[in-house]
Amino acid sequence: MARVIVAGAGINGVSSAIWLQRAGHEVVLIDREGPASGTSYGNAGVLAAGSIIPITTPGLLAKIPKMLLAPNAPLFVRWKYLPKAFPFFDKVSVLCKFKSCKALCQGNVKITL
Repeated sequence: MARVIVAGAGINGVSSAIWLQRAGHEVVLIDREGPASGTSYGNAGVLAAGSIIPITTPGLLAKIPKMLLAPNAPLFVRWKYLPKAFPFFDKVSVLCKFKSCKALCQGNVKITL
């Protein structure tokens, strides 16, 4: 397998490095400042943080089955990994409730002011 250098230890770089390693490549991850100290520091590792609305919103849970089945959907889980992902989905289900979403939005408003 190839030896690959990934420049940048933010969410994109780390994600790329993980997938390259899973594919069997030897990966060297470099960053001038350290992990998550650039763009990922300000957006907490979210790839498309364009607003104060959290990703976990009411209605998201109903969309998950369709996203898991669609080949080009924003949610991807390897089927053999799905049982290990259930604790994560359980935590997400709590955050998808209106009360949690409202609290997260209010907290984000305070940060942006």
